[in-house]
Amino acid sequence: MSVVYDMFWVHPIVLPKMKVLYVAQSTLAGKVLNVISTPKTGVPAAVLYPAFMTPEVAASDDSIELLLLTKRTFSNKRQLQERINWQLKFTVGLTGDRPYSTGPLFVTGDLSKLIKIDAEWDLSNETIFATGEGGKGRFRGRLDDRIAKLYADAGFNTVFAVTLDRKALESVNLAGNAYPERKHTLALANGYTIQAPIGDKDDQDRVLWDATKSEKLDAAGHWAFKVGSRDIEMGEADRRVPMLAYHPLVINPKDEPLGVGHMGDIHVTARQLVLAESKAKVIHHQDIPTVGSLVNVCSARVKTIFDKMGSDSDVDVLIIGGDFGDYCRTMYLKDFQTAKQGYTVKKIWDLCKITDESDAGIPNYHYYFDLISVWSFAREFYNSAKKPVFAITGNHDAYDLPFGVSPRVASMEEGSIKGNEGIPADHNMTIYECILAMGKDFGKVLASPEGKEAASLRSNPDQAVAAMFNPKLLIWFYAMNTPWADFAAFLPRQILIGLAWGSIENMISLSNWEQGMGHLPRSPDGVTDKQLELLNGVVGDNKAAGDKKKSIVLTTHFTFASFLERHAEAEARDPAWGKENKDPLDPKEKVAKGWIFTSHGFLGKGPEFSIYDMGTFEKNRDKVYQDLILKPRKQNKLDTTFEVILTGHSHRRAVYTLRDQEVSPKWGSDSVLVDYTDFPNFKDESDHRLTYFTKEGDNIVQQPRRGPWIVLSDSGGPVPRMNKFGEFQGWGSDEPAGTKITFDENAQVASITPVKTNLKPRFAVAMDYFDVMACRGPASEMKKYGGVVADTVGGPVGGVTRWAREKMSKLVIESFKSGHADLDPGGSSPAIDFTLTLHSEFDRTYRDHIEGVDKPIYAGLSVARLKLYYTVSDNSGKMYGINFDQVSQGFRVSKWKLSSVASQLMMGYAAGRTNRSVFLAVWFGADSTSWWRDVYDFSSPWTFEVDIDVSYEREYLVKKVGKRYEISRVRVEIPDFDGRSQRHGYDLPVPKE
Repeated sequence: MSVVYDMFWVHPIVLPKMKVLYVAQSTLAGKVLNVISTPKTGVPAAVLYPAFMTPEVAASDDSIELLLLTKRTFSNKRQLQERINWQLKFTVGLTGDRPYSTGPLFVTGDLSKLIKIDAEWDLSNETIFATGEGGKGRFRGRLDDRIAKLYADAGFNTVFAVTLDRKALESVNLAGNAYPERKHTLALANGYTIQAPIGDKDDQDRVLWDATKSEKLDAAGHWAFKVGSRDIEMGEADRRVPMLAYHPLVINPKDEPLGVGHMGDIHVTARQLVLAESKAKVIHHQDIPTVGSLVNVCSARVKTIFDKMGSDSDVDVLIIGGDFGDYCRTMYLKDFQTAKQGYTVKKIWDLCKITDESDAGIPNYHYYFDLISVWSFAREFYNSAKKPVFAITGNHDAYDLPFGVSPRVASMEEGSIKGNEGIPADHNMTIYECILAMGKDFGKVLASPEGKEAASLRSNPDQAVAAMFNPKLLIWFYAMNTPWADFAAFLPRQILIGLAWGSIENMISLSNWEQGMGHLPRSPDGVTDKQLELLNGVVGDNKAAGDKKKSIVLTTHFTFASFLERHAEAEARDPAWGKENKDPLDPKEKVAKGWIFTSHGFLGKGPEFSIYDMGTFEKNRDKVYQDLILKPRKQNKLDTTFEVILTGHSHRRAVYTLRDQEVSPKWGSDSVLVDYTDFPNFKDESDHRLTYFTKEGDNIVQQPRRGPWIVLSDSGGPVPRMNKFGEFQGWGSDEPAGTKITFDENAQVASITPVKTNLKPRFAVAMDYFDVMACRGPASEMKKYGGVVADTVGGPVGGVTRWAREKMSKLVIESFKSGHADLDPGGSSPAIDFTLTLHSEFDRTYRDHIEGVDKPIYAGLSVARLKLYYTVSDNSGKMYGINFDQVSQGFRVSKWKLSSVASQLMMGYAAGRTNRSVFLAVWFGADSTSWWRDVYDFSSPWTFEVDIDVSYEREYLVKKVGKRYEISRVRVEIPDFDGRSQRHGYDLPVPKE
């Protein structure tokens, strides 16, 4: 089993409380005898590598490598070796008190052989530092520029590559050590006892603390938070766990390829813990769950992935692929654990307020709590699982101010353009439910003033209009997790390379319409020249290693390939994929499907991006795709530069591969054809996801897919998107998950599997998301209750695209009408038959290219239950329900009946009401044998406001002889906050039903 050590630097130097003999170096007959001497003074230093999320992974017999940063140079190596011998310490595990021996690492021996100084550099963020003799050790990296400046401003200036004999680890055996034990414990100015004479400002922990302190957090944010059995515990900091600059050394005894776990896009957001306490309901009736009980709390999903990866013997290394949280200024409530039981709906609305960017406008939001939560998870993982954790940055790791659960860039009105429309679905909630949970500031978007300034200084000042990205805030990530923006870690049989997102994002393109004006943000800084230099150096040395060549795993947050949501896996399996455009209604699809551009665009007019690489990188594309990936593969079909490329960002699980076609869809453009599937079963050679289809004459031919395997992981916290067969026109969902990759004895991929979190997406949310996003409906419907209508839906300014108009022609509920009901002269209403008809989408099929047949997408689904809810008066909060009796089961078309009594109640209390107090709840079902049951949760209903219109039939145009009812969904996403508060007592601990 692996063992985790922590290494740290003690300064001022603490010598043992015993008589110390200063022994000069002497030699006798060429043999070195008892040469370990004690320095009279210590020096300040910081351990740059290993770091908390760029650990040192070593085999049982490996030496120990590190990169040390000091405030001075040394006239000879001996001076530095002596100080390392006495000031560098090791302890087992990542503990808060850090017990250590006051003695040296080595008591006897030749320091020049036990402690090797391999290289020396001036501190620079541009330098690629490397461990080992000649830079051929187990680590290379480039510092983040913020961290390089931080240390330089503190007076540190020189970096040394150091290699230690592994006998240094014997110094942690305190019980058998002749030297007294001390503890390296730090504390803030809060009265906590310092157990060692450590108060020097040069101490690495204090340098980093000064750079990351948040006065609004408990104990200035320098203590971890408690990790419960299922989630983080927001509230008082855990005073047992100071947030130290840990430097993990993981001794892994395996001399074989290591299994890799990947956790992408975790988006830990503490506000969800607060929203989960809400007792509001869309329909205040015992049938309906509270909106709080429906909230997907991302931190709980992340805890599940940590636990599963930790207990899985096939996972040896864990990677966190960026986007630790939604934003840096996040919800934090010190009294949450004691106060939450008394929260009213109104109290939660007040806690969540976002009125402006000032402290007064967002009083309950403070910087870095979510980052501290992830740090707390990772530290526990090190100590419990004994496995290393690596991490890179994503774009959200520099987002400054909080935004609402349904952010609206244009206005807060009904139907206005939203930013990231999928956020309620990320929460596993309908838009109405999510808005009801948060309150009136649901649509707020705050652009950081510093983010605007940063964006305006870059080459694309258009970004300033939506500037949430503030690069200064990356200081916390790089101070407490790792100072390394880009790195290469050499494992026993693999090389793990991580590249940072960069210091800006591009989410608005006024000159490139292929991905739309507002698109999934791209990384303008990826891949920089320095990142390319790191890649080329590692790849070149790896090729030169011959038989000792290792498999390379590259990890980035930005994508290499990522299809726009509407493109289904089944579509990319078409033999005609890449050869023709099958959707002529869509003017955005200018070229055949599946192509991404690797260098210049059409006729060489600058970079161009397609709807098949959403969220990609912008620099050095030709050198990455052509020089590093495609050309070597063409020269030798077995030569794959990268075995795996791990990505995230778009929250949609897939494995992409690059094909060998030479033909470009645009003259003058270098490009590559990409295909897409869900994770293949590598152990089953008959799994068709391991191949792709081409058409040669009248024959369908299977071709083997080839590496690199470009893995796009699901989002590990939010509910991710899924589109297997085109379901919901691309707006389907899946379970939050991580990814596990195992390797065979040749370090080639043996399996790629999702690590799921036991939270299925609600089918009701998928229906709601499809209804709002794909079927917005006619403008007249959207304008009910004072709403406005968006002018654009993913297309150019001035109107929707033809494709969008085709898809928006109907509502999800096409009609819900009764048949003719005779009027009873006695005043009672007869039983009434109803027909519920859903969107024609639910009759659609997909082409199974393996079997060559069309199959229904929605087979096995049904509408299982319907219930109408109403109040008896406009001022009443009590809601009553009317059940529909099922006559015939179906999905697109189903038959229902209201009894005579039920129809009379509906006519008396619900029909014609206009006070937004009439609701319908729809429960869906699925056959146990259908794939739908495996993916979706059908336990909770789809709930929404409805209108009930009554039309009368007349005899000879005069006498009323019958009537018909039509129940229609009111197209509103925003609840009636004031009316609900009055009717349901939202200022009470338990609202009225």
